[in-house]
Amino acid sequence: FIILSIFSLILIRYYKSNLVPNDVTIAVYISWVLGFIGILLLPYDISIAITQNDKRNYGLFIVWEIIYWSTFLLAWLWLPIQLEYHNSGNFTLISKLKEAIWRNLLFYFIITCIGIIYVIFMLSTSSGSLSQVIGFMMAMGNTYGVLLIIVLMGNGLVGLPKRLWQIADSESELIRLYLSAPGIESSFQDARYDLEDCELEIKKADNIITQANPGSYDLSLLIYLHKLTNSVSNFEFSNRSISNINKNNRLINDEDKDKYLSKEGLISLHSRLIQTQTQAQACDCRWKNLILQCQKYENLVTFHQLSSQDIRWFESTSDIISYNNIIKNNKNNITKKSRNKCKDCLLDKAYSVLIF
Repeated sequence: FIILSIFSLILIRYYKSNLVPNDVTIAVYISWVLGFIGILLLPYDISIAITQNDKRNYGLFIVWEIIYWSTFLLAWLWLPIQLEYHNSGNFTLISKLKEAIWRNLLFYFIITCIGIIYVIFMLSTSSGSLSQVIGFMMAMGNTYGVLLIIVLMGNGLVGLPKRLWQIADSESELIRLYLSAPGIESSFQDARYDLEDCELEIKKADNIITQANPGSYDLSLLIYLHKLTNSVSNFEFSNRSISNINKNNRLINDEDKDKYLSKEGLISLHSRLIQTQTQAQACDCRWKNLILQCQKYENLVTFHQLSSQDIRWFESTSDIISYNNIIKNNKNNITKKSRNKCKDCLLDKAYSVLIF
């Protein structure tokens, strides 16, 4: 268990983004530990059942109970509330938590109503009894779990080895990266434009509130507006369009005033800002990772193309080491200028491959 916990912590530290909140990190860590423990305990549980002639091991039974109910609470209580909490546009912790709980209660209420209607329909007809309804619900639950196992294990047993085999071919992998560049670039530009439009909306809301009569709105809106503008200024995203920095908003009408001079309007705008910032950051990471991968495979392809005769131009072993160090350091020297150059190069190569 200790080794598993340390291994999960190393994975979290390696893959975690700096923008991920601490509570999300803790939730992911606990979920990974519980999932890995279940995988490790299953063979041990089967061996105990075989050697002890199906005699119950109460210690192992308690461990399974803890894992099951912890996973159950994570899946149906903690993680859904946490998801709605971070997607909420409210400005205070209590209001965010209330909205998250309310949305989950509404979802469970709808599901419960559908289940009750189904049970009443089954009991009111001659096609089923109460025991048959319970058996049907248990079968549906087991079928859902089996389908998840088939999809996930099928991808792990087939897709992962296939992907590792494809990565071994550097030239084919480089072509695949070139072909994926237009789609990733398009998603990146869409996310950037959505973020810029949302920031312009916040700028317009700022103008409306600051120019309005202080007696026509609640003064707490100034606090919410300050939090909105801070969220925009503190978000590090260097790829905004320069033309939008001083872009004037369209004319302000009465509908805009009614919308932004209310708490609900600012909450909706804040929720939209959270979503656009998350999407922009994710697309930016995908694009940067594509550039790094292309540089790595371009260096690999170039190095593999050197035949045994071509390596004679290295005067000593230190030259080969120096050449390898240059290859490793290339992927750490991406500036904004080289990023745009790589982008144009990637798109040109992608279109040339498509035309060919």
